[in-house]
Amino acid sequence: MNILVLGGTQFVGRAIVDELLAKKHQVTLFHRGKTNPDLFPTCKHILGDRVADIEKAKATHWDAVVDVSGYLPSQLVASAQLKTDFYTFISTISIYETEGIEGPFDEQTRQFAEGEMDATEVTGANYGPLKVTCERIVREAFSDNHAMIRPGIIIGPHDHTGRFPYWVARLDQFDEVLVPNTFEERFQGIDARDLATFVVSNTEQKLHGFWNAVGPRVTFGEVIDEIRRQTEREHNLVVASIEELEKVDVKLWQDLPVTLPPGSQTFNYDPAKAQSAGLNLRPIAETITDTLAWVRAEGKDGLGKYGMTREREIEAILRLKSLAN
Repeated sequence: MNILVLGGTQFVGRAIVDELLAKKHQVTLFHRGKTNPDLFPTCKHILGDRVADIEKAKATHWDAVVDVSGYLPSQLVASAQLKTDFYTFISTISIYETEGIEGPFDEQTRQFAEGEMDATEVTGANYGPLKVTCERIVREAFSDNHAMIRPGIIIGPHDHTGRFPYWVARLDQFDEVLVPNTFEERFQGIDARDLATFVVSNTEQKLHGFWNAVGPRVTFGEVIDEIRRQTEREHNLVVASIEELEKVDVKLWQDLPVTLPPGSQTFNYDPAKAQSAGLNLRPIAETITDTLAWVRAEGKDGLGKYGMTREREIEAILRLKSLAN
């Protein structure tokens, strides 16, 4: 198949292109040339802004388009002009308005109202609503010739966000590590490669529909235990309650990635529908193994948008010890 990928050079898009090439498809990437521009030298690259320069991709009739970089309605209005037999849109489970209701959540869970059509910036508050708007534009433009893939938290090698790699790198590099006492809380992360395999298979079959692509449900404690087992270090975990963390200005999720307060429903999604359509999920231990290898090979500290520096962590640990005395 002759497939256009909107994005394709960072993390999720990179995994999708890897899978497309492994399946011998002809792949063209449309991106700005700012992130990993030297990736995939055997592919054709269209450089430009996906709104202002969409004309560069309009002359070709594509067998399929895979949209990894659509966040704003204006971007989808532009790509809706493309000529294609099938459009796969990477959306998000953040479209669901889950506050005040109990999971597990499925594809029928209530959604946010649409975000503003003229939005120019994506924030934590409007991310989900804007994706709702984007999905509606895809439905209207491509009728029954589209798929909506709604991932949860995505993990694995090449993760630039600092969410999952934070714990892999921190526990691999240091013995004394600050962790919250939230070991029994859920964690659910889908390996980017499993997501990519599902996206490509779905696109090849031109399966029309929408699916929550989420990972296996485990606990945060199980994740930490498995990382510790694989790093083979003698850790001295500094375990702190949420109240203790607040006293030293450490926040769940932002400073200590993927950690949540008791009772959170963030990691309570049901992958059954996607699994029935072909989504296969590898054990999280395998994802940890490969992420650890990547962190070590690249000399990563695991930091990105999320996670605190080692210096801040040491300061917080010292303050916690002082408060305990």
